[in-house]
Amino acid sequence: MLFDSFDAEPEEEDALPDLPPEPGLRPPRQMESCTGQDEIERALLDLAQGGRMPHALILAGPEGVGKATLAFRLARYLFKYGTEEETGGLFGESLPIEKPPSLHVDPSDPVFRQVAAGGHPDLMTIGRETDEKTGRQKSGVSVDAVRKAAPFLRMTAAQGGWRIVIVDDADTMNRSAQNALLKILEEPPKQALLVLITHRIGALIPTICSRCRVINVPPLAQNEFMTLIRTAHPTLSFTDGETLYAIAAGSAGRGLVIAEEDGLAMLGTILPLLAEEAQRPWTAIHKLSDKLSRPGSETAYQAFCDLMLWTHGAVLRSVARQTPLPAALESLAPLRDHYSLPAWIARYETLQNHFDTFARANLDKRQAVLGAFHNFA
Repeated sequence: MLFDSFDAEPEEEDALPDLPPEPGLRPPRQMESCTGQDEIERALLDLAQGGRMPHALILAGPEGVGKATLAFRLARYLFKYGTEEETGGLFGESLPIEKPPSLHVDPSDPVFRQVAAGGHPDLMTIGRETDEKTGRQKSGVSVDAVRKAAPFLRMTAAQGGWRIVIVDDADTMNRSAQNALLKILEEPPKQALLVLITHRIGALIPTICSRCRVINVPPLAQNEFMTLIRTAHPTLSFTDGETLYAIAAGSAGRGLVIAEEDGLAMLGTILPLLAEEAQRPWTAIHKLSDKLSRPGSETAYQAFCDLMLWTHGAVLRSVARQTPLPAALESLAPLRDHYSLPAWIARYETLQNHFDTFARANLDKRQAVLGAFHNFA
């Protein structure tokens, strides 16, 4: 969620952050550029400069591909250049604003710094709140948070331009929250923009989608993915980068999480245990299950679940499409060829249901790991 999640709002609106001098991976509201989404940026720029900006946008696509970064870039642009003209002539007359050929706003500009600090008076961001007891994000965007958007958008803009609301994880809204949002879309205020960021557009009710301009944000190309990942991991090898790209399916945010979870090392542990299906190395599997069930191993356990599902999904796709396995999974070629397509579909669904059951019931992680291998013994 790194690129598609919001950082906490500062308590004081005037607390403008000192941004790092070098480009890098920062929260979306602080990102100066959006790598790999030039075509989408041009489409948004055309809407803004052509006077065709809709009252509501849906930015739809996989997690971690820059949707939130695009939303904040558009917001900054509209705050900076969203009026048709400004005063300042010799005799107080209005002069046209010179607009740039991109959504770029300089990081030293007050508009950029206000948005980066979460202190711009005409911008509201809504996302999943944090549970005070567990410290984790709640499962969905609350209806109470959504209801705050309507009066905010109908207020007069403090700086005389646009009022903008950005809703992250919009697909996690329940029906009540979506109905509250629908009321805004039915009577949209003037010079107001609602931006919905969704990873699963199918989770939004059709009436919301029909009232919004939908823009699909694609996964990143491999070279763009590598550019972002190497910003945080400059020593990453090309081979490991290729593996991360395959696992993350073009999501830089997901790739970064996998790298930080030491997912490549976990993959190296899992593959020999899967390849030796005829004679399972149960001693090694028990050691792994003990390790992943210890307190403080939640991140490693999640990496195990994700990588097991990715591995089986990649083999399933290879069988279904009659295409080679990803280079990192070549050791599983004999196992792939041993089973039919229906068998691989069943294996994948069994594994997915297995992890879902343990997650819902909060069962022993040790048994979850052992069961992931027992299911296919």
